[in-house]
Amino acid sequence: MRQRATARLALEDPNQSSLIDSVTSIDGAVDVKGDKSLKARTVWARVCAGSLHRGMALSTPIAQLPASAEDDIAYVVASFQPMDDAVRPLVERGILPRATYVLPDGTHMVPADHAQLLEDAGGDPDAVADHFRERFVSAGGDPQDADAEYEAWLSGEYGACLHTTSPEAIVAKSALMDAIGALRARPALTDEGWRAALRGAVDALDALERPFADYDRERFGAPSSRDRLIAATHERFPELWA
Repeated sequence: MRQRATARLALEDPNQSSLIDSVTSIDGAVDVKGDKSLKARTVWARVCAGSLHRGMALSTPIAQLPASAEDDIAYVVASFQPMDDAVRPLVERGILPRATYVLPDGTHMVPADHAQLLEDAGGDPDAVADHFRERFVSAGGDPQDADAEYEAWLSGEYGACLHTTSPEAIVAKSALMDAIGALRARPALTDEGWRAALRGAVDALDALERPFADYDRERFGAPSSRDRLIAATHERFPELWA
């Protein structure tokens, strides 16, 4: 499958769209394969989501932070907020995302924009799903991926990696991950266009993503996208930021 990193990504920082433009200027398209595929990015979220829309639990089992993870607990308490009791029925109905983390005392923690999509949909719970899909496609996402990404959003796990869990940010993350992977696969250190494109894509992904909790690497069974695509790229090509 080939997917274009499009400039139609409506991010909080409008400059990031131009960064994606510079990425696509290398050859106009990127190959999507391996661990960068939609399937690899969402399969675990879809399994954990279980039977969506029918009595969905407030969190997945792997959202539970171990009591020994003191640094992670401090990070989550500082960066997330307890789930509002008023929206719990909407989480159980599969309308709003599950908790991203659960503290050892049982508190369900969510990002600050946990109910933002409901507000954007005019407060109508029945409109949230269609609103997500419409914005996902308008931002440049593949219409065939909209349902899978909606389910991944409902799992709550996008809260672990994105500062903003909007459909636009989800599309942006996917496009930037694909672009970084394609650019790293064909290094051209003497090409200033390649250097600028890779540096710009990494910096844009860095701005989108949270630092992650150490526990995320354990619960997802792999290094985070920050580890693989941001930190590893800095380590491999330090001269791009010199």
